Amino acid sequence: MMKHTRLLRLAVMIASCAAVGTAANLPLESLPANAKWVLHLDVKALRDSPLGRELLTALAGSPQEADLQVFEAAFACDVRRDLVAITVCGAGGEAQGGVAYLRGNWDLQKLSAMLAGNQPSATASYGRHTILNWSGVKADGSERQSVCLVSSNLVLLASREAALRQALNALDGQAPTLATLPRFRRLAAADTNAFLRIVAVDLKEIVADQLLAVALSSGDSLRLAVSSDGAEVHAKAVLQEGTPAAALETQQALVGLQAVMMLQGLKNPDIGKIAKSARIEVNGLEVSVVLSASVETVRHLVFARPGKKSSPQPVPASF
Repeated sequence: MMKHTRLLRLAVMIASCAAVGTAANLPLESLPANAKWVLHLDVKALRDSPLGRELLTALAGSPQEADLQVFEAAFACDVRRDLVAITVCGAGGEAQGGVAYLRGNWDLQKLSAMLAGNQPSATASYGRHTILNWSGVKADGSERQSVCLVSSNLVLLASREAALRQALNALDGQAPTLATLPRFRRLAAADTNAFLRIVAVDLKEIVADQLLAVALSSGDSLRLAVSSDGAEVHAKAVLQEGTPAAALETQQALVGLQAVMMLQGLKNPDIGKIAKSARIEVNGLEVSVVLSASVETVRHLVFARPGKKSSPQPVPASF
């Protein structure tokens, strides 16, 4: 069974080669109210963009294509045909994991047989649902993955069974959802034309021990949107601070981070180009960061192998 964290890292690459549509809005009505952050990929918008077409072309023969094939084998699907959208949400930082919602058109009979063949450690009934659990061991300790085949249109993955149960409660109307929270509704109302969106609240609880902690630890909320226009990819992040003084401090921290990225650009010109494009501005309590990059630059970042500048060559996938 592929590890849950590896699945989430594949999310952007997988979405770039899907071939069916999805709703543009964040699905707040189906997500548990305890979530602090949400990532949503609008697969159709990405597929139809110049970036999506470029990534799909570059996928052929790359190491990422091998990763995709392993994913398809594990989930008995054809991503280009079956996957509709990916939404991931969580209640805290990386250590607390999260829940991934894979929306699409699933052959449940075939998928059930594939999952059963991976010998789940345990099976649990939860209301009308069945939860499959796998236990694995990593270098830093044990971890657990849970899967629930909710319907022929939705499969849930989680790093903890408790999180999966909360997600099922929200789906079944047994618990409040993010749609009931005004803060999340306001964040979700902006940037609806973007193919990738992230919204988050209570940032200090999420970014602890992360690279961006120095810049985001005083922030109240964050929204980030990525869109593609012609040969350019644009990203905009807006951070809401509690006071004007905190906003200015965050601006200074982000300018310092930009300088670090510029230095990294001496080794990786693609990172340098993106850092150079950054515009960091303050407007009252809001700090905005706008980045841009060519489709070619993003393709390099997605598919380049460490130490290599040439086109990627196929290599075996390892898990």
